[in-house]
Amino acid sequence: MLSSVAGALIGAVVGWALASLQKTARPQQEYAEFRGLAALQKSLWTETSKETALQDGAKNRERLRAAKVLGKAWPVQMLCREADPSGKAPTSGKLLHFIRHGQGFHNSLNDFCKVYQVKAKPYNIPEVFDPPLTEIGRQQAKALQSRARETKAELVVVSPMSRALMTSNIAFAHCIGHVPFLAHESCKEKSHGNSCDYRRSASDAKQDFPNVDFSLIPEEDPLLSTLHMESDLEVAERAYDFMLWLRNRSETEIVVSTHSAWLFSLFNAVLKCDDPALSEWFVNGEMRSVVVSFQ
Repeated sequence: MLSSVAGALIGAVVGWALASLQKTARPQQEYAEFRGLAALQKSLWTETSKETALQDGAKNRERLRAAKVLGKAWPVQMLCREADPSGKAPTSGKLLHFIRHGQGFHNSLNDFCKVYQVKAKPYNIPEVFDPPLTEIGRQQAKALQSRARETKAELVVVSPMSRALMTSNIAFAHCIGHVPFLAHESCKEKSHGNSCDYRRSASDAKQDFPNVDFSLIPEEDPLLSTLHMESDLEVAERAYDFMLWLRNRSETEIVVSTHSAWLFSLFNAVLKCDDPALSEWFVNGEMRSVVVSFQ
């Protein structure tokens, strides 16, 4: 079960982190210590994680520009604007709630390495293959529940990766048994060649997420056997095809639980956003509600 996997992962990660600490200088800032559940709520978004989001946004915008996919022209134009705060359904287009998953163990390790100045590749150690959420990540997903209840979601589409599946099941727990949850390969994270970028088998995921329909995805991650590293164009094309699939769905209000690099590609290379803030890098556990019209 996923809980036992998470427990084993915690032990491996802690051991790796402590061993790494022995080789590093004193940190510029202290890593947060547990001070009880009340204090935990104040640690959901650390300054380090916010700084990482800003850095990742700037770095990836330059990557997209260099790859000539930033603001790319597509056969079907997709115009994006912020949704009405009242939740009013649009007269045309789709009302979409995009979520970046809560903090995964790979995200926590990356922050840890930054704070303690550990020169390592935390996204590529074997222990973070298809990593689950940390407790911080679970709390971030739980923090979305009040907003989630205000939606009128007709469908929850989710990346078949554990952290995205956990996030949607927690944030939209009230929809389980009432609204379809559907896994889709086209909204999984960009594959950079790191262990955290690939997923476990669909049959394994089904055991932990029986409410999710996995019928649209192949049993195995098609990129795992070769550790394929996707180009920026490949990810943009995948995001574009996914949006065409959404356009053809009968539902008007849809939730998409997915990942940061994929979302950044979608909002910067595929969608034409009327507000630059919409195209910024998502932080863990963030949900943006937008209306997308197709022309």
